[in-house]
Amino acid sequence: MLRDVVAAHPAIDRVPYDINYVWRYGNEDVPHDELKSETLTPENADKIRNLIARYHDGAPNLIEKTVSNCLRVPYVSSVLPGAKFIHLVRNGLDVVESARRQWIAKPDWQYIVRKARTFPLTSAFSYATSYGLNSLRKLLDNSQSKSGTWGPRYRGIEDDLREKSILEICAIQWSCCVRMAAADLGRLPSSDVLTTVYEDLVDNPDEQLARVAAFINVDPTPFFGTVRETGITQENVGKAKHRLTAKELDLIMPYIERELQLLNYA
Repeated sequence: MLRDVVAAHPAIDRVPYDINYVWRYGNEDVPHDELKSETLTPENADKIRNLIARYHDGAPNLIEKTVSNCLRVPYVSSVLPGAKFIHLVRNGLDVVESARRQWIAKPDWQYIVRKARTFPLTSAFSYATSYGLNSLRKLLDNSQSKSGTWGPRYRGIEDDLREKSILEICAIQWSCCVRMAAADLGRLPSSDVLTTVYEDLVDNPDEQLARVAAFINVDPTPFFGTVRETGITQENVGKAKHRLTAKELDLIMPYIERELQLLNYA
């Protein structure tokens, strides 16, 4: 939501979907997304930059949002030195509830086809095969079992897939992403990081987008009409309290309580 609203600004181009396959170029066989900058070669960095640049359509800025980048901020910063990071945080209970729905949802084939048209198949064939098989498993599975994965692959996720429920894995995903992103973004210059809160954004989008505009040094005026057109709504705030049972809340709290406190949600 934030990516698309920000990208409606005439001074900002966008990458319209997650491009984890681009960020993992040269590391396709690594079973997780926690890539380290020490493993980045100049050749791989150039390739990643060139693949991202394909989405640049003349505007002075380009916005890109790949969820798994929460697990590798230094790696991203090494590929794109001088990049600015917008850190959007949200109540972990709502994130976990939403993530579980993504895990069990059937693949959106229109989205996959659009994405596939830009996929560098010859450069990332093994990742493309893995992604395709994962989507096929989810399509053929009529249950809510763990057929394939969704979202950031933290180190050790394969072991958890054998032992834990989807809801627990979603909680661990969120806690890992929050913990690593907060620590790594905290090591960057403060001028390169803007933290905004999801609940504040949907409550007062004009104010929060004005902060974004000042952060990236663009005129905020185009954002204000965009907010009204996109229909940013508060309806997704607090959904977990209505959609998760007391037993489910008790199950996930041990995994996320520390990070809820870190972000002032508890």
